[in-house]
Formats: sequence, structure tokens, C-alpha cells
Amino acid sequence: IELTNGDILKMTPEHRIKTKEFGDIIASKLKIGDSLISPIIQYDIKNGKKDDLFELIGIFICEGNIYRKKRFLIDNQHPGGRNSTISQTHLCIKLFEKDFKKRIDYLLKKHLKYKIKWKKRRKGKYYHYNIFDTRKEVYDYFFKLINNKFNLEEITKTKGRIKSFLTGVLISDGTLNIKRKTVVFSTANKELYQKVFRCLELMGIYFYSYKQKKLYNEKKNKSYIIEISYNSEIEKLFKWFRWNSY
Repeated sequence: IELTNGDILKMTPEHRIKTKEFGDIIASKLKIGDSLISPIIQYDIKNGKKDDLFELIGIFICEGNIYRKKRFLIDNQHPGGRNSTISQTHLCIKLFEKDFKKRIDYLLKKHLKYKIKWKKRRKGKYYHYNIFDTRKEVYDYFFKLINNKFNLEEITKTKGRIKSFLTGVLISDGTLNIKRKTVVFSTANKELYQKVFRCLELMGIYFYSYKQKKLYNEKKNKSYIIEISYNSEIEKLFKWFRWNSY
């Protein structure tokens, strides 16, 4: 059985497996598109304290990006032209997410030695808090951070790191539906989805996942969805962090 995160499960046709749609069924009855509920798996991972650097990584992967481009310029001082490199660091959140902004400010002040300024910018119909930094040093910091730390080997060294990473990711791209009592994480980033999938497994959180295609601007965009719908599992998440209501 090939899963949406790329993993392959090998089992006998009579092996029983939990699904969202039909509950506990045998493997031979599975069809393409069925949603499997991840089992609780016990792993030997050190506890460790929460490391909020990995919370910052989770937030930046969801809400930010870095960009570098080389260009050729001609000016008064260099009539023959010169090569120039543009380095840009972006981070954008909604205007009403003031508590989220305060948390990001705290993390940036703690881990980044350069002062970062926010600006209110319009994006589509709405205004957002936006970081648009062109300093090479800021770009280099996030480039090294993502390349060196955004991998399962680093994230899963301790439970504290996993909790911090999931906190950053779920507060950024997760939603809590109080009426349905579900936590839903959605992303178009397959690599991020695979890491969140594995981290939830490692922490023993029951969930199910599926792919979804939505028509947007006449194009079909693929999203990877993880849904947690058991009260006991949601209670575990609330021990790590809390959602703000808007």
C-alpha cells in the first residue's frame, strides 16, 4: 500500500487496519482514496526540553521564504557595469494575528542578532503584517538555518524539538474547528507534510491524512491534509500550546 507521504506499507490481505470511512477493515478491502488512521507507534526518543528554535523553523517554513537573484547593473560609478546580488527575506501574517506577531518577535529577538521591522502591506483585499528584509546577513541566517536544521534527523533528536516544530507548524497552518472538534493542517508543500506526518507518528498522535485538489484561478492545486479528530489527541496538543480564537 502506497501512502500519500510516499511510504510503502507491506502486509497480508487479511491484516486489519483502521480507516476514517469504514473503521477497522481488512487490507484487501482498501480502495484508492481511503483515509488510513495512523497507529500509535512507540519510539525510543529522548525527552529533552522544548527548543523554540525549531518553533521558529516551523513558523518560517509556513509563513516565510528567502530569495536570492543575481543581476547586472550599470551606474555612474560603474559605466562598464557590475554584478549585483539581491538577497530577500520575507515573512507575512494576517493583521489580526497580533499575539502570533508578538510570539514571532520574541523568537526573532532571541535567535537573530539583527533587528527586524514589520510593515503593514496590502495583499489582495486585506492588509497584513509583513517583513521584507534585503540584508545579506539575514538571508544567510535563514538559509543556513533551513538547510542545516529542517530535516528529520535534527527535528526528531528529542521530543522537545518535535513538540516545538509541531507547535510552529500547527499555529501557522493549522486550524481548530470547535464545532467539529478537529484540528486540520493543510499545506501544498509535500516535504513539510511528510515531516509533520512523521513527527505526529513519533509523538503517538492518532490522525488521518489525504490529498485534495481544488480549482483556483482555473488551475488545480494539490493540498496535503492531516486531520486530528479525537478528543484525547487534541488534548495532547493543547498541553503543548494553545490556539487563539478570532
